[in-house]
Amino acid sequence: MGAAGATSVAAGPVAAPASAEAPFPKGLVWGAATSAYQVEGAAREDGRGESVWDRFCAQRGRIADGSSGAVAADHYHRWQHDLDLMQRLGLHSYRFSVAWPRIRPEAGGPPDRRGLDFYKRLADGLRARGIAPMATLFHWDTPQWVQDLGGWENRDTARRFADYAHTVAQALGDRVDTYCTVNEPKTVVQCGYLYGNHAPGIADGARGVPTTRGPVGGRVADADRISFLRDHLAAARRAIGNGVPLKGYYLWSLLDNFEWHQGYTQRWGMVHVDYTTQVRTPKDSASWCAGVIARNGGSGRMVP
Repeated sequence: MGAAGATSVAAGPVAAPASAEAPFPKGLVWGAATSAYQVEGAAREDGRGESVWDRFCAQRGRIADGSSGAVAADHYHRWQHDLDLMQRLGLHSYRFSVAWPRIRPEAGGPPDRRGLDFYKRLADGLRARGIAPMATLFHWDTPQWVQDLGGWENRDTARRFADYAHTVAQALGDRVDTYCTVNEPKTVVQCGYLYGNHAPGIADGARGVPTTRGPVGGRVADADRISFLRDHLAAARRAIGNGVPLKGYYLWSLLDNFEWHQGYTQRWGMVHVDYTTQVRTPKDSASWCAGVIARNGGSGRMVP
């Protein structure tokens, strides 16, 4: 997501919790999320084509620290370790995004099997660990060739996206039960095509709580993040009490990552990433969340 603190999923009736410290409704899905350009890296490996974010990051002054997602959290190479982290945290589900430029790297070309195979391995690895995959089909990384043909201002882009979505759904088959189509379409429109501070940077006419702290004695303290999450879950409890059929909660984000036009100046993950060594260090918020998940939110003073 990038611009929000968490994702909630609502579908189907559930019973409201009995009290502020009772467990959430049975079957609530606890998950975390990332997006391809923000965590994968491997921007020029296995046939991946250029995206609008690759082009945008190459333009001087576009990114706060002059960085890009070319390496990011190197999830493309470290996905198995990251899946093990998810399992240790007790996650029920993981929302990842499929990189459109990995699947359709060139105009008129066939789908790239290497890209599809990566997401097959990822989905299989999740299922083997008892974690349900949720795939987002578009998380802002439009292929540059699509942009060159007019991008989202061209109606034909909807057809090209549908072709790509069909390819992904056929390839992943029964590995993935739940899909998100477009992540935050308003952000693509506003930041990418109105304000111009996101790719593709067209200008025709702001979130959870990040942190910049690193490990101290092998620990990353982020009490402000825990406070934010506690308040957010308290609001979720109130919503359930008011009849909202909340079925899942996906925290943004699993890992520190490339934060779009802010580069690496902000850290939104519950797992700290040292971008030089790629060492992962779960933050205090990760331990807190693991406890919440284990109790399904019950007891432990999870909410005020």
